[in-house]
Amino acid sequence: MINLSIAKSHLPQFLSIFSSPTGKYDKNLGIFWVLSWVLKRLNAYPKLVIATLLMLTLQEAFKAALAFSLKFIVDDILPTRDFHLFGLLLLVLLTGFIFTSLAGLAGDYLVAKLTTYFVNDVQMSLFEHLQTQSSEFYTERVTGDLLSSFTADLNAIDKVIDRLVDAIASLITIVLTVAMMIFLEWRLALAMLLVVPLLMLGSRIFAVRATAASARLQASKANVLAALQENVMAHMIVCAFGLQRAMRKQMQQRFAEQANSNIRADFLSQLIGTTSGLSIMLVRLLVIAIGGWLMLGGGLTAGGLLAFLSLLATAGDHGTKLAKKAVPAILKSVGAIKRIRDLMDKRPNVVNRIGAVNLPRFSEEIWFDEVYFGYPNRDYVVKNIDLVIPAGQTVAFVGESGTGKSTIIKLLERFYDVSSGQITIDGFDVRSVTLESLRQQIGIVFQEPFLFNMTLRENIRMGKLNATDQEIEQAAQAAEVHQTICSFPKGYDTLAGEMGAQLSGGQRQRIALARAILRNPAILILDEATSALDVATEAAILDTLSRLKHNRTIIWVTHRLSSVKQADCIFMLHKGRVVEKGCHDALMRQGGRYYALWQKFASTQPNLNKQAGEKQPHAENIISAPLS
Repeated sequence: MINLSIAKSHLPQFLSIFSSPTGKYDKNLGIFWVLSWVLKRLNAYPKLVIATLLMLTLQEAFKAALAFSLKFIVDDILPTRDFHLFGLLLLVLLTGFIFTSLAGLAGDYLVAKLTTYFVNDVQMSLFEHLQTQSSEFYTERVTGDLLSSFTADLNAIDKVIDRLVDAIASLITIVLTVAMMIFLEWRLALAMLLVVPLLMLGSRIFAVRATAASARLQASKANVLAALQENVMAHMIVCAFGLQRAMRKQMQQRFAEQANSNIRADFLSQLIGTTSGLSIMLVRLLVIAIGGWLMLGGGLTAGGLLAFLSLLATAGDHGTKLAKKAVPAILKSVGAIKRIRDLMDKRPNVVNRIGAVNLPRFSEEIWFDEVYFGYPNRDYVVKNIDLVIPAGQTVAFVGESGTGKSTIIKLLERFYDVSSGQITIDGFDVRSVTLESLRQQIGIVFQEPFLFNMTLRENIRMGKLNATDQEIEQAAQAAEVHQTICSFPKGYDTLAGEMGAQLSGGQRQRIALARAILRNPAILILDEATSALDVATEAAILDTLSRLKHNRTIIWVTHRLSSVKQADCIFMLHKGRVVEKGCHDALMRQGGRYYALWQKFASTQPNLNKQAGEKQPHAENIISAPLS
């Protein structure tokens, strides 16, 4: 007996599946849009596509011929009992079967090859496109969402190629069988063709909703993957703050949303097949009725009607297969293909301009000329920056957090373009030179160094891909990490682990520094590069850098003032502006913001002999090696 309470509780959810999709729906996104997108990319393999279509046509032609042969058996062979003609027909059919079997094997291989090539090319195109994107693109995207394009979305595309081949095979069969039905009895075929479009209206209605549901399902899968990745990366935080229950509740909600989206998408897709199957059954009833009437009137033979019904059954089976399997799979791929298309359509904000030239080796000065910059939908982060950095000098940008220190570095590297003003290197606007030649001259060490999941040797070699092992070891020695590496059982062949997880923070920082030194850059940028190092290691690295200063410009971004006391020039930033500049001693004598920042820093250093109120501390009061 049906539980009415359960049925009542699920009825609103069931009815909601038939409601109009929420949000705006792009009517251009549907089966034909998917087909045009796929076929456009298949143009890269014309010979493979033609060969695959030929094999499919051979297979489907035999199926139609097999159904058509019933007419000869019933009308020509049975009345005369002509065994010779029957044997000849069987020989022809057997020969066709052998060729069809071989064509089937060849077709399966070609489809597998075509699918693999197609997905690999989309995957590579997507990866190459991501490599061209600007920094702004990655700050706007969730990493898990991007990864979803390489997993769930590409998996959907992999499936759609198989289903598309099935759909093409079914369409070929339908075309051939309909042509034979017209040849057998055009009046019966015409009646059938007039009724079929009317019966397919239901499928059309559900196709629109199924397409929209597919797009929402792919978005839901991407949200789940992003949340899973974030949860894995935040494992220590989750444990430390006892957030397991909260995380389970959050993921339970996300999984429930994905499940509901999946139910809606699957059900609406299956409805297309169900309505199409019912339509085909009605067409069969119509053919039996009209065909029987024609046969009774002498206008159609028994063999002709049997062959017609057999051809209709063949076409119907393929129509059902098309509606129940191929079309739903294609519709479910709409969301995946749309997400990939939208990603591929995203243009980078920072690109090589037309006529960009290669930047010569830096030798004179870097000039920030009245530079303003603000992130999208935010106020200016840096304002009216006007400063000069002569070649060969060591300069530092200091200030409280959020004053624009790191932003200035990002503008110099052209991770972003200035909102107004210009940055020139030896008179060349950085926007007028190629990105490759600009960044080739810059070596940078970030506050959070990223190491690849490869050996330490390979990580350091990323600074100069053609470097010898000797050059790598020399760079490691300069970064004071050679002895540490040699202490590992596998030495330079030690795996760094995911994001350098096998190393301590200080070790990761020194590997990153070695990578930058190996590059032999004209400009070395250290963005909070010594923040993870102990005082002794920092002093050793500073001493190394002092020896590397020859013909090299060093730019520090730091809040750790012990690193920059001996810099040639220090730029003090406040609210995005340079409010003070000069050497350490001169800034201390001014008694301004730098002096206050120094006093605040010195108060946190137990080994620093801070003298309250003194505006010019002696050099021996700081534990660091001089940079010059």
